[in-house]
Amino acid sequence: MAKHILKAAPSSFGRLGLATALLLAGVCLGALPSHAQNSEATAPTISVPDLLRHPPKLNYKKLCRFDGNEPLAQDWVEWDGQGAAVVPEQMLADAQRYAEGGKDVARNKPLARSMLEHLVVTPNLSASLAKRRLALLLLDPEAGPLDPSRAEHLLNEAITARVPGAALSLGRLYRDGILVPPDASAASRLLTLAAATGDPRAALELADLYRRPDTVLPMPGAAEHFHMLAMISVQTALVNGDCTLLADVGDFYLNQGDAAGAAIAGEWFATGAALEHAASELKLARLMLSGNGVVKNETKALELLDEAAAHGSIDANTAAARVYLTSGRDLPKAVKMLEQARIDRDMNAYALLARFYRGDFTGTPDFSAMASVLLEASELPAAPPALLADLAYAFRTGQGVERSEARAAAIMRNVADADTPEAHLEAGRYLIQVGRDRLKAEKHFRRAAEAGNPPAMAELATMLRCVPGLGSAAQATQWEQQAADAGVGESLRRLARRAWEAGKLEEAATLLQRSADLNDRIAMVDLAILKQASTEPDAAADAARLRQQALANGEGVVAGRLAVAQALLRSDLPGGEAEALAQLENVSAGTDATVDTEWAKQALKGNDASRTAALERLENAAETGNPVAMRILAKELAGRDPEGAQRWHVRAAEWGDAEALQQVVAAGQGSAALLKTLGDRVICDPLAMYFVAALHQGENNPDGAARASALLAQAEEVAAERVADQVRLGRALATGTTTLQPDPERSARLLAQAVAAKHVRAKVLLADVWLTHNPGKKDDVALDLLRTAAVQGDKRAVDHLLALGLDAGSPLREAALVALQAAAGAGNADAMLGLGSALAMTDAERRDEGLSFMRQSAEAGNIAAMKALSRLYASGLSGQASADESTRWTRAAAEKGDAEAMFQYALALDLGFGVTPDHAAATDWHKKAREHGYVE
Repeated sequence: MAKHILKAAPSSFGRLGLATALLLAGVCLGALPSHAQNSEATAPTISVPDLLRHPPKLNYKKLCRFDGNEPLAQDWVEWDGQGAAVVPEQMLADAQRYAEGGKDVARNKPLARSMLEHLVVTPNLSASLAKRRLALLLLDPEAGPLDPSRAEHLLNEAITARVPGAALSLGRLYRDGILVPPDASAASRLLTLAAATGDPRAALELADLYRRPDTVLPMPGAAEHFHMLAMISVQTALVNGDCTLLADVGDFYLNQGDAAGAAIAGEWFATGAALEHAASELKLARLMLSGNGVVKNETKALELLDEAAAHGSIDANTAAARVYLTSGRDLPKAVKMLEQARIDRDMNAYALLARFYRGDFTGTPDFSAMASVLLEASELPAAPPALLADLAYAFRTGQGVERSEARAAAIMRNVADADTPEAHLEAGRYLIQVGRDRLKAEKHFRRAAEAGNPPAMAELATMLRCVPGLGSAAQATQWEQQAADAGVGESLRRLARRAWEAGKLEEAATLLQRSADLNDRIAMVDLAILKQASTEPDAAADAARLRQQALANGEGVVAGRLAVAQALLRSDLPGGEAEALAQLENVSAGTDATVDTEWAKQALKGNDASRTAALERLENAAETGNPVAMRILAKELAGRDPEGAQRWHVRAAEWGDAEALQQVVAAGQGSAALLKTLGDRVICDPLAMYFVAALHQGENNPDGAARASALLAQAEEVAAERVADQVRLGRALATGTTTLQPDPERSARLLAQAVAAKHVRAKVLLADVWLTHNPGKKDDVALDLLRTAAVQGDKRAVDHLLALGLDAGSPLREAALVALQAAAGAGNADAMLGLGSALAMTDAERRDEGLSFMRQSAEAGNIAAMKALSRLYASGLSGQASADESTRWTRAAAEKGDAEAMFQYALALDLGFGVTPDHAAATDWHKKAREHGYVE
């Protein structure tokens, strides 16, 4: 590396030494010591005031000059690449305008590169200057194919020609590892060479470089030395009118990575912004948006972004549009700004515009416009991997283009070839989406994660959690934590869920709030659910506010409306099915496969027209790879299109749907082809993993048994994260399948964890495991579980105890009745009914006691008890038949809204059974029965 530098500047630095070079530059701070390469020397602290902590008080309006607004010599867009009737200096200036773009010139980096290529091969005084600028474009993918080797060569030639900024540029490239792996030694020599010419930016870069613990110091106190040099050269440059330096000094302090540095940076940016310097306005606006080092002020930030855009900043145009879109405000203005930035070929603008037309910020897509934006961007150099992945998805699903898996695959092959962290992330996601080569997907995610890509860390964590043999649970947790620390919403929510399940509600709320602050709509809804269940003051108001935030237009609106609808359907939030359906209808058909599926599930309950629409949306969702939609579609088609139903049923199983897999296992329909397909899926549902294990067990060979064992172990690990999954998997393990024997030990282990987490249903299931698989060993514990579950109001526990209480031959009968009596004493109306029924029908001596319990249940509003009493008095099992008492309880049930009781009471009125005949009243009750759905 050193030979390039010495060859480039043999007389500038290599022989003269830094002190002489500084003297030639007009700066004298004392000669460097002869032991400059001693990295072990202790760097003394130099106590000097930091004169750069505040911008110097100068008459900037008089001193400053900002280049770049001069008119073009000509419109170069149609230039043929040959000679031009323009002086080289003007052509160079015009090339720079096209490279940067601005208020009056649309950015066109490929054109700028062509102009500079012409200048560097044509003898002229501007050729050396053009070499530096061309070198930088050779490293910019938006300008065309990358050519780092030629860029390095051109910069070395520019250094030899003493082109200002050339040594600084090459030094930065070596420092950041753009040309080769990072080389701090070569970087420091080049930056020192640039500093020797009086370049204040180089002095700042050196001060920053020598603060790094892994950098070899040229002398003790090198960081402080070059910081002092920067103080002198910065102020000198400012006095000489180089006020673009205001933004550069601000960047220097901002890169320190702390709030104090950001606050200093804010002062420098504010000084530049006051001079209408677009870059300073943009940087200050970004600080205000984040609240980093300055007071957070979105309104002022937007004003600054608008001003920076008016002063020619393309990035400000896009940044302002992003704020408008994210917050859901002034969407027409945002689109107008993005369309302008699209003319300037800003890739961030293309990506945002495509997302807007996809409906990401409104729930209302325009797929044709989206496809137009994506196709146009894909033809430009340096289309980002995420944008190309969006285009591939459009081809996979037919959004705005003709569906073509081949086109999608070709696009994603090109993405994978880009070999960047972002490209590896998207390539891995694509392989997972299409269910192809999950091991290759894992390698893509790992490469991106190890390069510092946070979303890839989250994806890798998921694979390590769910796929046996890829890594440990500890490794998965480590990657998950890193992703959460970097602000990945999915990881923050997953950690919050674990804390929630463990009863650490404060920790869960903190994690969810952090994710919600990053505009994660799902986190807003989860936090609303958490607060809805809280008894703290204002918790309900906070929940309502979060719910409205999740529903509003802006970033994540589709996910927010879906999350609210699902919470309403689960009764986690107050509302109901009608409101849930209304929120789902606020997202247009085809926007999101999960929304389409949820909407269809509700619409299938309606009339023929809504069912037809539901089937259309289900098919669309199924085609995009939604396994739930596939399963429901298979069920709906079963009666009229058996072949279509079977096809979708198989596809649902291939995509890892637990219910579809359960049916395949039960029907003995497993196959090598199905297992091969499932082998490339990442399945994280523990119950689905269990049924895949059952399919492997059915292979009847050692490899199949080993895979089944590994999957069962992995399923148990994943289930441990959520109580609901522990219960689902525990129940399946207790039952077994045609190929997997019941596993009461593992089932009990999972269910015991759920019981410890206070899951009532798990108590019933665990009791059943012990009573069924270990009779006589843990009967007392099982009955106690059933008793506590019944006391807590679980009807299944009551039914279980009732079954034992009705079994005259069971040794547990009396204990079961005692447990029922405890639940009845706690006010459980079902337990009152169960205990009363058991006593009244099986023990003549305790019949009256039983009837008393049944009446208590009925008087508590239990319709089943009312109807049971009616039957007992009608049949005489109460001890004496009584039509009056029977009809009295029938009427009580009818008045509570029971349709069958309405019908029976109408008949009693017709017949005069226990009541005076009244045909008019009977007619009314018959009508009410029909209105309540009772078919006569």
